[in-house]
Order: sequence, then structure tokens, then C-alpha cells
Amino acid sequence: MSKRYKITRIAKYFIITLTLLILAACGSSDGDGGSDGNTISVPSTTNHGIKSGETKNLTFSLAKSGTITFYTRGNLDMEVAYLRGGGGNDVTSSYSYTDDVSGSDYNFWASASLSAGNYSVGIYEWDGRSGSFTLHVEFTPANI
Repeated sequence: MSKRYKITRIAKYFIITLTLLILAACGSSDGDGGSDGNTISVPSTTNHGIKSGETKNLTFSLAKSGTITFYTRGNLDMEVAYLRGGGGNDVTSSYSYTDDVSGSDYNFWASASLSAGNYSVGIYEWDGRSGSFTLHVEFTPANI
């Protein structure tokens, strides 16, 4: 193998890797806000679309510790699949969850006391239907 061939292969590998990193960082818009519609602000109320069998992975960051609350409203039967910290570990301590909350078109209510950091929450439709839902995110800072 010639040096020129090796340099060309390395350059191609570098360009492909760089392109993938840029695409991962930028994402593509799917019309429901944020990078791929997956970054949510805290607090916020946002509308999201979901496809049959999809788990919508939504990410958020907390600048300080506190209690975050999620709930959805709409005609779909939305559920929480997971709540994970930045390291990918499930949040289990100080986490409460209620499914099929009684009242006007609430689907679930979930709350957790979290430290500052990056998190993700997975939300899916129980019956596997497609449609849209409104996600409400509330935050109460911890008393320090």
C-alpha cells in the first residue's frame, strides 16, 4: 500500500467521522422544536408528534437542583418509559409516577427531585397509536 493511498483513506475516514459528529450535534428538524424536536426547555409546554411504536426521547438540562414535574394532555394514552441522567442511568430515587390521572384528558403525571445536570425522558403511546400530545414541564428549585 502506498503512502498516498493510506493518507487518502485516513482523510476519508476523518471526513466521514467529522460529518457524523456534526450531524449528531445539529440533528434535523422534525417540526416539533429543538434538535430533532428532542430538546425541551424547563419549564415549558410543548406539542409533539409521535409515530406508532415510537418512544419519544426528550432531553433537558437543569442549571440547579429541584423538583421537575412532567405531565401530558391529549387524546393519546401517553406513558413514561424512562427518566435517565446524563450517564444513562435510570433515575429511581425520589421519583413518583401516576398513570391515567383522573381529570380532564391527563395521561400521566411524573415528578422527581433532581440535581443540576443533563437528563432524558422517554415517552410513548400505550396503545401504539400515532398522533400528537402536549407535554407540560414544571420546575421548582430546591431550597438551599
